[in-house]
Amino acid sequence: QNNYKLDMDLGVKSVSFKHMSGLYSMDLIIGDSLLKKPIVWHFSDIKLKFSEVESDVSESFADFYKPKKLISHTFREPESRPPHVVSLLFTVLSLAPLLVLFVLWARLGVNIKNFPFNLSAIGFHLALASIFILFGMFWVYLDMFITLKYLFFLGISTFLFGNRLLSYIARRRNK
Repeated sequence: QNNYKLDMDLGVKSVSFKHMSGLYSMDLIIGDSLLKKPIVWHFSDIKLKFSEVESDVSESFADFYKPKKLISHTFREPESRPPHVVSLLFTVLSLAPLLVLFVLWARLGVNIKNFPFNLSAIGFHLALASIFILFGMFWVYLDMFITLKYLFFLGISTFLFGNRLLSYIARRRNK
């Protein structure tokens, strides 16, 4: 029951040994991802003799460990961008609804007398505008990690100012 056996056809596996005859050691290695140091048990040395090959084996074996040929990769050409005028026109058309909104507010006479001009209200709106500006900067030239770093601090300030602003509005309504 406690016998273990390994059968290997050395005629077929001689390629794995690079047809190199000689003394080979047999070790049993017991390991696990939780073990810091595996258990290594040397239990035998075995002498293997392979049949001769036509080519010079020692030379091909030495070639096996030589540095491989350098692989060069050519990246594809980046896609062409539209002319600067087209990009500018698209930006203006994208911002046009915002301009229309401000013009209509001015014509209708927006009621800003209920807007509290205190530190929490101004801080909240400035922090919110800063987040939108940060998103625009991310879109143009910032990477994600730098944007997240700035967004973390802007988010905290927006939360604190917004919380104070909402509690101020709730207190003013209850009066």
